[in-house]
Formats: sequence, structure tokens, C-alpha cells
Amino acid sequence: MATVNKTTPATASKNAVKATAPMQAPVVKAAAVLKPIKTAFNKTGLTAHRAGLAGVEPKAAKAVLAALEASIKIKTRALKKLKDAAL
Repeated sequence: MATVNKTTPATASKNAVKATAPMQAPVVKAAAVLKPIKTAFNKTGLTAHRAGLAGVEPKAAKAVLAALEASIKIKTRALKKLKDAAL
């Protein structure tokens, strides 16, 4: 005959509390040593390089670079308008 473990709701909740009680801080990896880049990159090469360093898909790295480029364009456009208004 096979034995069946019967758990009551009180026992199940105690087990759940025991399982979640010892919270540990996330392990932080040491930062990798960065080296200067000696080659010139185009957009595609830069995206591939950043994706490789970060360990993410190139599509995600491309989205981050596009957002950064858009924010720089917006800032430079706003600064130009302020400069023109001051003159």
C-alpha cells in the first residue's frame, strides 16, 4: 500500500512561512574591469559590443542606445532654442 501525506491548512501555512523566512540579500558580482576601446565602432558594432558586455540580446541594447540618442537630440534641440531666445 502506498502512503499518502496528508497536510492540513495549518501545517501547509507553517511550511510556507518556514520556506520564506530566511531572506537572503542578493549576491552582488564584482564589477568587471573595463578596458579602453581601441577600435572605432559604427552603430551596429557598438550595439553588438554593448550587448556582449551586458549579456543581453542585441535588440535590447539597440533599444537602449536609441533611447539615449533620442534624449540627447531632445536636449540639444532645447538648448539651441534657449540660446536663440537669449540672443
